[in-house]
Amino acid sequence: GSIVLASLKTNVPSSVTENQGTISTLPEPTNYAVDTSGTVSVEELANLNAQLKAMDSEKHQFAVAIVKTTAPLDIEQYGIKLAEKWKVGKKGLDNGAIIIIATEDRKVRIEIGYGLEGDINDAKAGKIVDDYMIPLLKQAKWAEAASVGLTNLSAQVK
Repeated sequence: GSIVLASLKTNVPSSVTENQGTISTLPEPTNYAVDTSGTVSVEELANLNAQLKAMDSEKHQFAVAIVKTTAPLDIEQYGIKLAEKWKVGKKGLDNGAIIIIATEDRKVRIEIGYGLEGDINDAKAGKIVDDYMIPLLKQAKWAEAASVGLTNLSAQVK
């Protein structure tokens, strides 16, 4: 599915509920990049959204979520839930990817849709995280790390 973009950024959380009640709060997909951690400046977020909008194509669609924590879920479970909620990528193609940065957890993950796994497998995504994103994340350069990750992700798609 395609991401629904709104012109206003809101911080109204939505909760994912399971049998045991609320397990985690997932941000709404109010734009290509969403920061609920409060660590990214308005300008950095605008730049990320401009980059993501320019990258949006029939081949792929990317998004970024910068959150404080994914607790009580681990980042893998959180990534799957967020992908199900945001529906990044073209309908029927599942050609989306989401970069998830959890600032307080000190974790990062790239959630890849099945339609992109031929171009970006887990090993390639892991290499992008390790080689390009982690050095910036260690310096708390959240938006810059996301931007560099996006550039390298896009370069992998044929």
